[in-house]
Amino acid sequence: MITMASRAAGVLCISMLGCSGARAGGSPALPDAGAPAADGATSRHDAAPRDEGDASDPCVGVSCVAPSHGTSACRAGSCVTSCDSGYSALDGECVSGTVCSGRRCLDGQSCGESGCELPCDDPAALHVPGDYATLGAALDALWAAEAGGTVCLAPGDYGDQSIYARRLVTVVGGGPEQLRFGTIDVGGPVAVRGFSAARIGARGFEGASAQFTACRVTEEVRADVSTSIGAGWIDLAFAGCEIGGPGSGGVRVTVPPFAHAGAFLTLESCWIHDSMEAGVRAGSSEGEPMTVTIRNCTLTGNASGIEISGRTTAATVVNDVIVGSGVAIELTETVPVTYSHIALWNNTTRYAGIAGPPPGLVTDDPRLDASSPPAPMPGSALLGAADPSTATSADFYGVSRAGRADIGAVQGP
Repeated sequence: MITMASRAAGVLCISMLGCSGARAGGSPALPDAGAPAADGATSRHDAAPRDEGDASDPCVGVSCVAPSHGTSACRAGSCVTSCDSGYSALDGECVSGTVCSGRRCLDGQSCGESGCELPCDDPAALHVPGDYATLGAALDALWAAEAGGTVCLAPGDYGDQSIYARRLVTVVGGGPEQLRFGTIDVGGPVAVRGFSAARIGARGFEGASAQFTACRVTEEVRADVSTSIGAGWIDLAFAGCEIGGPGSGGVRVTVPPFAHAGAFLTLESCWIHDSMEAGVRAGSSEGEPMTVTIRNCTLTGNASGIEISGRTTAATVVNDVIVGSGVAIELTETVPVTYSHIALWNNTTRYAGIAGPPPGLVTDDPRLDASSPPAPMPGSALLGAADPSTATSADFYGVSRAGRADIGAVQGP
């Protein structure tokens, strides 16, 4: 799997800051309906005062607590974190992967001039600007040549774009902070990496097979297969993406009656949050083919969690955590579903329709921190609770799940 923002850890002592001036962080998750409220925020990195020693020593009165996968020692009155190989210091914690300019990098990103950047290193790639003045001009050239290829985009705002291709075209930006779109409308075989957009849409009557990675979508994803007879189909896949924001509309993919078409929706290691509607709503009518896969995703603060309706051909809902929704999971009619290892917390209602408790259900406190996306803290019920046989190979940041698979988009400490 391919997998945005830095983790806000519960830390008192961080590099180059005095331990006595730090604050306790890490916000507790809210309880499920009927469950006792969680205690207040806690920190494993509180600096405890000490009375002994030479008062002229700036480290007198400073006690540093080591994070997981590292050490913390007082130097010149400040707690300095050192991390084990393969980990990087971030807000006093040690996290897997690369950290640049105080931000945790996504899968495939490395440190560049503007912080975390996704490289575009195809030697045959078209560059915008450079080879072409606009993305549209580069796509038109590939379309006319009936060719595929890679288009590297310089950082900037590109407005609304239609990305269509006859053969696979990959559009690459440096990351959600560097490459920004309004609405993206896709058709044909395309892949878009390292970007942010307000909306993503797909039109099935022209056929759409689109892969999105290392992305942020702030308003909605909408795909409705055409009702015209014949050619419509949609295949949308998201990996390591954030979808949502205040007042957003979540992900919706539908196949209407008599469309003579089909749809595939895949969400893996994604964070879907703060939708005024369902976080994910997918459905097919009158037996039109549709397959839905939602694996290792974190859904928080949506009006409802996951809704799969109609006569969807098949659904896989595994290793997901749903927090703070109305109805967590709703399945209607006779959806053939692979459904297990789900964590539910602080939802008004856990199940609706034919949904019920799945194998591997987790209802204990997930102890999610306040980072974006939220990650499980030490002691979380999500740690090691996923089914390793169905888990994604890597999390939101590209961290391997080998050895221990956690529920949700982000591996814990």
